[in-house]
Amino acid sequence: MAPISDDAFKFLQLFLERESGIVIGENKRYLLEIRLMSLLREEGLEDFNALVSAMRGTQAPRYGLRIVESMTTHETLWFRDAFPFDHFRDAMLKPAADRPGAGLRVWCAACATGQEPYSLSMLVEEMALQRPGHAPSVKIMATDISEAALRIAREGRYDALTLRRGMDDQRLQRFFDRREDDWKIRSEIASRISFRPANLLTSFSLFGQFDAIFCRNVLIYFSSDKKLDILDRLIQALRPGGTLFLGASEAIPESLVNEYRLVRQACGGGIYLKPSD
Repeated sequence: MAPISDDAFKFLQLFLERESGIVIGENKRYLLEIRLMSLLREEGLEDFNALVSAMRGTQAPRYGLRIVESMTTHETLWFRDAFPFDHFRDAMLKPAADRPGAGLRVWCAACATGQEPYSLSMLVEEMALQRPGHAPSVKIMATDISEAALRIAREGRYDALTLRRGMDDQRLQRFFDRREDDWKIRSEIASRISFRPANLLTSFSLFGQFDAIFCRNVLIYFSSDKKLDILDRLIQALRPGGTLFLGASEAIPESLVNEYRLVRQACGGGIYLKPSD
């Protein structure tokens, strides 16, 4: 198959940024070719020019979602980087447990295949086991642009290789049921989480407000303008005193320093607090 042409690359580059915010620079041209190659083969398309021709015609809905799915990164781990989860447990869960009737609302944006929200729910369950009757009520909304990733997350079934990426044996035995070929999340962990599709480029207004938002290791794929827009809207989605968790290589730009207060910065990312007024 011929390499992608300049015209086809430019078309797909602009399409991905417009529809998903993903920025594919010239240095990632090879990645676009590799990830879309299987789509071309499965659809019997001769080359990338044929794909672009179909996208310019009536086949845009058919191929558009698959292109975005192919270019979306689902790299994730259980309890990734540890310290954001430690902070959530120590600075949010424990104080809430000391307030009778307290509850927390959490949003995991770009949740991929579910490891992040399930990890948070396990922390809540551990507190419920340690302090019966005192654990706060926690509701977690987990979103992603990828329907394929969300299907895996909702199913909550993971193979041994996936579980080796951050899941210890004690939690594995406590929070999963062994199946023939994989392990399934137990209902008490899954019941706190609602999975739904969402694009970070669209409005968050219908989501309401949250005590904590995890938006980790996703903003690095957006242009500076779109990143600023998303962060500006995230602050509106946080309750006063709420906490924003970002990933490595992600930080609040100077134009928003008055909206967020840095709580902790480490190699795995930053934790920011929205002032209570």
